[in-house]
Amino acid sequence: MEERLTGDIPQPGSEREKKFNNANKYMKERLAAAIDLRRKAPTTEKREMLIDVLIENNIPDDMLQGELISFIIGGFHSSGNLLVWALHFISVYPVVQEKMFQEVKAVLGDTGKVTPDNIAQLVFIRQVMDETLRVAVVAPYAGRYDDEKDVKLGDYVIPAGTPILYALGVVLNDPTCWPNPKKYVILEL
Repeated sequence: MEERLTGDIPQPGSEREKKFNNANKYMKERLAAAIDLRRKAPTTEKREMLIDVLIENNIPDDMLQGELISFIIGGFHSSGNLLVWALHFISVYPVVQEKMFQEVKAVLGDTGKVTPDNIAQLVFIRQVMDETLRVAVVAPYAGRYDDEKDVKLGDYVIPAGTPILYALGVVLNDPTCWPNPKKYVILEL
């Protein structure tokens, strides 16, 4: 991974650098337009989105764009991987597919429409997604840091600004927490 982060950097003036700069400019222009639109026509509280919360908290535009780009990139990558793995498990285990189908019929009826009022009733589908996240380890690690103060963790002090990496791939496959960590346990529900 370190090689991917430090190597193969586009050379100044290269075609690759130009493509990146054009894509980056395009993304920032689209985000600036979305921010401007939300400022001019704020949404109702029931329809509030992340962009609205960030705007309400007076985050400077450059930071606002940076946050939104992080969520967009993180969101499509993680969501795409989750859906691919979920479809894999659903196709491998027809009993899971059938149980999901029956839940959709029971909860959504003939409309098939998922709404804020009925999404919480899709309990088994949520369990399938959660178990897919655990077994497939869609994101191998997560990172956090507190740049304002030291953090005490047990007997240890983590200095402010120190990145803390949470190894999801280890924790989600820990046999002390999961008797059969590689088994898709949704089948036992």
